[in-house]
Amino acid sequence: MTLSWIKRNFADRQKTSPAVRASVFFALGGILQKGVSVICVPVFTRLLTAEDYGLYNLYCSWITVFSAVATLELTGSVLFCGLQKYRERQEEFLSAVTSLMLVGFVLSLTGYLIFADMIDAVTGLDRSLTLLMFLEIFGSSQITVWSMGERFSYRYRKAIAVTVLTAVLSPALGAFTVYFYGLGTYGRILVNSVLLSALGGVFAIFILLNGKKLFDAGIWRFAVIFTLPLIPHYLSQSALRTADRIIMEKSLGLESVAYYSVAYSVGMLASVIAGSINSSLHPWVIREEAQGQYRRIRKIFLSSLLLVATASLGVVFLSPEALRIFAPGAYSAALYAIPPVAASVYFIFINQFLSNAEFSCGKTWFSTVASVSGALLNITANILLLPRFGFVCAGYTTLFSYAATAVIHFLYLRLRLKRGVIPGRASAAVSLVFLLLCALGSLLYPLPYLRYFSIVLMIMFAVRKRRFLRSAYQAI
Repeated sequence: MTLSWIKRNFADRQKTSPAVRASVFFALGGILQKGVSVICVPVFTRLLTAEDYGLYNLYCSWITVFSAVATLELTGSVLFCGLQKYRERQEEFLSAVTSLMLVGFVLSLTGYLIFADMIDAVTGLDRSLTLLMFLEIFGSSQITVWSMGERFSYRYRKAIAVTVLTAVLSPALGAFTVYFYGLGTYGRILVNSVLLSALGGVFAIFILLNGKKLFDAGIWRFAVIFTLPLIPHYLSQSALRTADRIIMEKSLGLESVAYYSVAYSVGMLASVIAGSINSSLHPWVIREEAQGQYRRIRKIFLSSLLLVATASLGVVFLSPEALRIFAPGAYSAALYAIPPVAASVYFIFINQFLSNAEFSCGKTWFSTVASVSGALLNITANILLLPRFGFVCAGYTTLFSYAATAVIHFLYLRLRLKRGVIPGRASAAVSLVFLLLCALGSLLYPLPYLRYFSIVLMIMFAVRKRRFLRSAYQAI
């Protein structure tokens, strides 16, 4: 690394627009946050008993459902759209949304306290954990509102600092509390809730003092009209991610929840790659679709699909090694739940890609229809099959639900909107081969050398296809 190279790259960085720099740093912050959460899995599977780890994951499953109701999903896309609409009144908009969110939070907390016995019987969580959940929801939602304001104004330094602080400090203090004080799940949750609620409270006060707008009829009306129709969509997405563990706790117990949660964490490793590809493709797809460049979109989609398939297959074929890193030997039963979860990442990528295409057509309502259909299918299948076939079955119900949702999206775009944004036959062929290879990978778990040989063959295939993948992404 020479001095001239440093000077040249520093000069290029200075020329980069604030928007591009902010996007890069926020992306890196998101990757760091996910990376820390992945690293925490092997730590807490060894610090907590299987039942405690299952209880923690049950808590995490319910928090996504409670959050959608308590925050009215005002931390979603309504924030960015509202900041665009009220660009000249950004501080007032954030202040008004914060106060509206606080009203929704207080109402939902009051509703819980009135019906606490009934709700606790449904969730399987005791009163103290649910109250800590509300604290965490309050804190994380206020941090999100503040971070979105920083992101919109391209002020990334403070937002990244807060992201790093919470991502590292919360699990570190949680592990310290669990190890030295033996508080188990309660210690892990208590530290996280107190930390997030304290930071969130500071940011809420800052936003309210800065914007000085507790009530604005226009902003409240815009926010409520925008977000209420999307709540079923967000709840359905939460159900697709978490319903299996919620149902599993009732039918199989917390130990099965722990095993499946570890399998889910390993299987979702490829989602880091899939999510980053989708994030980079989203604005490009909107631009190309507006110009009717469907052929280019199909080419990019197919190359992206092969990348995601390769990443998911890598997780499937290396699952035994990954599981030994993520959890102690007591969790070995989770191995065969990993392949269907890893395969689900492939179909989640397709769903996100097709949803983006629907958004560009202004058909956001259909994403709600598709996600609700997938969630109902997932819930029904889990209720019927989990008690009979065990927690491994949850991976396959998840895979089937995401695959069915992808088919629904595809048929709607192709038959109703006449938008051929993905190559139907080629995608079906790739999907069939992908699923067969996933099945092969799970069958080869008892034969490590043959599995390693298969991995080498896949790497050779990826190397041979590198020109196709590279040329496709150069078109963006």
